[in-house]
Parts: sequence; structure tokens; C-alpha cells
Amino acid sequence: MERQRQYETVYEQIYPALDIFENTRQRAAQKTKNLRIILATLFGVLALVVAFFFLAKEPGILAFLIPIGLLAFFGSGFYKRQYFKKYKSDLTQIVFGNLGIQTKMKPFNHVKGADFRNSKLFKRTNSYSGEDLIVGEKNAVLFKCSELEANYEVKDSDGDIVIQDEIFKGLFFTADIPHDTETSIIIHTKDFQYSYSKSIPSGDFDTLNEAFDHLFHLSYSDYDRTSHILSPKFMQCLIDFKYKHAHPFVLKISGSKVYLAINEEVNFFELDFKRSAKDKEVVYTIWQDCEFFADIIDFLEEVN
Repeated sequence: MERQRQYETVYEQIYPALDIFENTRQRAAQKTKNLRIILATLFGVLALVVAFFFLAKEPGILAFLIPIGLLAFFGSGFYKRQYFKKYKSDLTQIVFGNLGIQTKMKPFNHVKGADFRNSKLFKRTNSYSGEDLIVGEKNAVLFKCSELEANYEVKDSDGDIVIQDEIFKGLFFTADIPHDTETSIIIHTKDFQYSYSKSIPSGDFDTLNEAFDHLFHLSYSDYDRTSHILSPKFMQCLIDFKYKHAHPFVLKISGSKVYLAINEEVNFFELDFKRSAKDKEVVYTIWQDCEFFADIIDFLEEVN
């Protein structure tokens, strides 16, 4: 009930902006419709010209129309993508701002492969895809995250993929905290699994926290410094996060860097072009996703 009241308050605060977003969506929908009519007409004329003048002499020329048709199809979504980019980036900025977090979203970008490799949590990867990159800051914690799929690919001499191994798929998060922990620890939830054969050490660290030990495996290099990081408050934040969101994850703290990989199949910040920008369910979905990321930032702030 409290959560719903919080959402209603936020919704009322941002409603004037939603009115502007809805006008933008309607204009984008009309432009998309017009563009599709124009492109379909041009493609139809081109197909008739090819069929009438060239098909008899060059039957294979029809294959030439396929990439043109695909290009026209994807090009017709230009205004839709522009609306999604504006709506997602502006609305998340407003919602995160209400949560005390400064952010900038790039819906069609993702965390760089170099950031993923630098975590050294996974084996070799060389191909990456994803979306909804968020770069932000809260109380000197600098972070970036996105949906990410990381693969290892081998191509033949023609550039065709002959081997593709999925190494990770989910949400990947990297952050800089404002101090050096001077050690490295890795925390796996006990339900986390790598997509390839890699064992997860159970560790022998005594946290004196039965609830934490029930949920997590811990790897560490320095006992005393790890004891300092694993404060009761930090462990409780991880426990609360796990029970609230359920997703399996692995967390690595190394010096002043933090890496978080979450196994999930959620399409964060999902939008339907046909639904109003003022639709409470649409806005609530965005709000819930922002809240999920805010919960991550909350426990990162507790890293000592």
C-alpha cells in the first residue's frame, strides 16, 4: 500500500511532462504511418518497374528487392525509435531524480565489452549486444549498467559465424566507489550458475550471519579487509535485495571497482508504441524498473 502511494505521488508530479510525451507519441505515430505509406508506394513502383523491364532478362534480379524491402521496413520505424529514445531517457531521468540519483539513459547502447572483460568474472568473450545503457551517480558512486549479452564467436574466412557460445545474458553493472577497499571479494548467490563449466568456491569465511550464509557463497583474498567490507548493514542489504528481487547474481568488489552480473530475462523499460505515454501501467513499469536499479545503488553505497 505504501509503495502504491509513493507511485501515485510520483505520477501526479510528472503528469504535466507525460502530457507532452503523449503529444510527441501521437505525432510520431502519424509520421510513422505516413512514412510507411510513402515507402510502401515507392517499393511497389520499384517492384513493378523491375518486373516489367528486367525480370524476363534477369530472373535473379528479384533477390535485389529483398534487402531494399528490409531497409524500407526498418527505416519506417525511425520516428518510433526517436520517441522511445526521448520517452525512456527523459522519464527515467525524472523518476531517478525523485530517488536522488542523477542519470542519463541511452536506450540503444550497452555497457562496453571492455568493462565486461575487466571484471574477469567470465571466460573469454568477443561479441556483445544489449540496450538501455544507464550512466549515473549518487553520493559519489559512479555507475553504468545495461542489458547485455556476451558471446564468444568464431568466424570462417567468409565472415560467417561457425561457433557461438553464450557466456552471459542478463543485466551487467559496473561502478566506481569513492574509496579503495584494498582487497578483492566475490559474492555469488547460491542459485547463480555460469553458462559454461565453472565451479563456484563455497569459501570458509565465517560471517556470523546465518541468513547471509544460507543465500551466498563468498570468495576472498584478505580475511581482515573482507570482515571490514561485510558489515552487518551491508550483508542485510544483500539479503533484502535477494529476497525482494530473487534474480541470481554475482558481485565482485575489487579495490574501488564493483561489478555486478545478474541472470535475468526481464526486458527492462519495455514500451508499447500503441499505448498512451500517460498510461498508468506503462509509467508504473518504468517506475518499478527504476526502483530496481535504485535498490542496487543502495547496497553499493554500503560498501566500506
